[in-house]
Amino acid sequence: MNVMAFLAYNNNGGDKISIPAISSITSNLNIIPEKKCVKTSLTKKVKEYFGGNIDYVIIDFNSITIVPYLTIHDYLIKGVNYTPFIRSVMLIKQIQETLAPKYIIGVIDNGVSRKLKKIINYKGNRKHSTHANLSLTSKNSDNLYKVNVKWLLEYMLAKKYMYLDISYGEADHKIAFFIKNLLLEKEDKNLVVLSADSDYLQLIPFVNIALYRQGKYVLFKKGSIECLNEFLGFDIINAAYYIFYKALVGDKTDNIPKILSEQKTKNIFKKYSEELLEVEQYINPENFINLIKKDLGQNENERQNKKSQFFKNVYAINMFNEEIFEKNELIMLKNSYKQMFKSFEEENPEIISQIKKMFKFLFNYEK
Repeated sequence: MNVMAFLAYNNNGGDKISIPAISSITSNLNIIPEKKCVKTSLTKKVKEYFGGNIDYVIIDFNSITIVPYLTIHDYLIKGVNYTPFIRSVMLIKQIQETLAPKYIIGVIDNGVSRKLKKIINYKGNRKHSTHANLSLTSKNSDNLYKVNVKWLLEYMLAKKYMYLDISYGEADHKIAFFIKNLLLEKEDKNLVVLSADSDYLQLIPFVNIALYRQGKYVLFKKGSIECLNEFLGFDIINAAYYIFYKALVGDKTDNIPKILSEQKTKNIFKKYSEELLEVEQYINPENFINLIKKDLGQNENERQNKKSQFFKNVYAINMFNEEIFEKNELIMLKNSYKQMFKSFEEENPEIISQIKKMFKFLFNYEK
């Protein structure tokens, strides 16, 4: 199956940016009828809902168990807060009992893309870089983050069927890299991603998503847009357009500028609903923005500025965009992907030794 094709466009004479597009599977995105979203705790019924045997469960630990429980205690407890680690292990055990996947892959944040900072001042609105980089030791919360990640890493690497990626980069882009490579393997795989970050909804064309919300999981079946439509409150036509929706409404938490209001964006999707049925044409970001260009502003200058910002927003939001990694960062991520399969095959102390050597500062840290 051709999972994705990469389209290139020129951003007003600037650098070329690669944007992933849906190609061969676009015609199959609307085949699963769902009357409403399913919101539930993790049970064996979730496994059945996602099609039975699950090959991989991929967890964004930062959004579900680490950062939420770390920040709660940052200013309440002196010393080491072990709640994030305990919550992570509890989640793993719950996944084993209910979803029973062949393999569990965990991913954590370890730094923010330098390229995104230059292009869009990505996350520049945040007061400090807490939880962003394992090498930081300037703040108490950073140290607590390192301790919990270290414990979780040692716990997961001790199990033959588990792996935790701590290579440089944010969890969402690294998870997308893992998914792309897993799906490009010859055999079909049933993947389920667990996260509390709605940006992962752009992965619906490729994998099942369990989105954590207030103690429950909202379930999004691979290839279905019915629950996505209910979640967003309008008909997005095709799950492949979710990146463009996010690029238009922006994301204050990541410092991604808003181009249009949510209501105006929803109206645009309704206005151009017939045209947007031609997914293979309008999944190209330049074709999409040219289609709606007249709705971006009252004069040409305003429309051009918003068009330029749209391209930058798509570049930042698109989780499959490997261009955000520096060369050495991408090499580290590829090595991590290879190490994952080695750790699945056998309990190999050399792998743990290599990881400890690579992240010496982490394992030498004393609380």
